[in-house]
Amino acid sequence: MGKIHYGWVIVGVGVLVKMTGLGFGRFAYPMLLPNMRESLSFSYGEMGLLSGAIMLGYLLFSLIGGMLATRFGPKRIVIASLLCGSLSMYSISRSSGFSPLLFFCFAMGAGAAGSHISITTLPMVWFEERRLGRAVGVVTGGTGLGIIVTGLLLPYLLFQLGKEAWRQCWFLLALITFFVAVIGWILLREKPNQTAFLPPGFDGEKRSCLFKRESNELTLKAIFIIYFIFGFSYNIYATYFVAYMVEEIRLTAKTQGISGPFLAGCAWGVD
Repeated sequence: MGKIHYGWVIVGVGVLVKMTGLGFGRFAYPMLLPNMRESLSFSYGEMGLLSGAIMLGYLLFSLIGGMLATRFGPKRIVIASLLCGSLSMYSISRSSGFSPLLFFCFAMGAGAAGSHISITTLPMVWFEERRLGRAVGVVTGGTGLGIIVTGLLLPYLLFQLGKEAWRQCWFLLALITFFVAVIGWILLREKPNQTAFLPPGFDGEKRSCLFKRESNELTLKAIFIIYFIFGFSYNIYATYFVAYMVEEIRLTAKTQGISGPFLAGCAWGVD
């Protein structure tokens, strides 16, 4: 029996990175918004600004995350981003003022972008073209896993722990994210020649599936405009829908935990 291609270890760690970095870093906040707002006595406007800070951090570091990964290596950026996200989640769990929460939400969004962009590039050097799509698809599924985990776990904790439960929830997410960062530091490899677990017939000089395409400026502009319009409407829904279920139609924690991640996952599927 041949050795398992180490690329699949990279994929497995990638799923965990996406789950914590993006799944927790971007999609846990809407689940905790109602409890946070009640505990902190914030208005929906202030909660919206916190959500906007997450999105702003995500946007800015999406632009520079690729450049940082190219210069310093994707592994370093993944680990640094996960640690940034973990520290931000922990700090959110300990904060009560609006200004510190705004800063740490921004930092959490930045960490989500850094880990998301960098981990997506790693399978490209481990798989040939015919297997790359499957590998990247599995890694991307980590975000959906994060939505499911937060949707099933957080409502239960919120129900059991009371008014300040959001603090324990953020602390737990920070702890999980930190452990994933440690796992990534141990297992992630940037190049196949850094490990002996190579696929049969792997040619060390073979380049990954990074091929050049002719640029189509018009198409890129159209995609940018469409994606901007989608994001503008989707982020409003993703941020406030859970709050609507809890405060307006009075769904139970159990029902919220089942329907929330399902509906958010439908929207995320095109994100």
